[in-house]
Amino acid sequence: MHIIAEKVECSAEWLCSLLIALSSLDHSLLCELLDVVLQPYEYSCGDDCQTYASDLRSEILSLDMRHMTMSVINGSVELFEILRDISLGILDLKTADCASSASKILYNIKQLTTLHLWGTYSERCTLKLPATLQCISLQKVECSAEWLCSMLIALSSLDHSVQCEMYDVVFQSFEYSCGRESQTHVSDLRSEILALDMTHMTILVEVLNCLKYCVIQV
Repeated sequence: MHIIAEKVECSAEWLCSLLIALSSLDHSLLCELLDVVLQPYEYSCGDDCQTYASDLRSEILSLDMRHMTMSVINGSVELFEILRDISLGILDLKTADCASSASKILYNIKQLTTLHLWGTYSERCTLKLPATLQCISLQKVECSAEWLCSMLIALSSLDHSVQCEMYDVVFQSFEYSCGRESQTHVSDLRSEILALDMTHMTILVEVLNCLKYCVIQV
């Protein structure tokens, strides 16, 4: 099953009730939230409605949503707060802004096994990866060497087998992504990678270029 909420303005109550309805299905499904804007509480409801929305949030936290894949474009921090502490199997973040908005709650998503990333990333990766993560998939990503190195370091901190998939990953040139100071930082990160035990990690690369090989050759 596939449900798409495209260019939707809704209350937190409506979104929570939608997710509860979807979680009741007993098969795999994809929920796409494409440019979903949450109404502020002052606009969407009064005190009684806010209490009801809180009750719905409590209900969501008790549900098993591991059969669901959630794909988000232009998700706000407020939208991702609704996902905090839920049990979700796969999260697909279509832009770097989306990943930034989700970064504060990502670690708190329970049972998350797979994370898909898209977009352009520079500087250091600040994502706090959940302990249950088994696979991170870079779908169509442009990134700096610094970001990729720091992402691999974060991934290596997990204490179980984990897979990193790189599909259509393009590196920013050093001239674009960083100055001398940042290039030194990349070198330091490379040294840190070489000191790590990454034998529990599998790296799959679809398109290999020289720069990417230099970064991931560990």
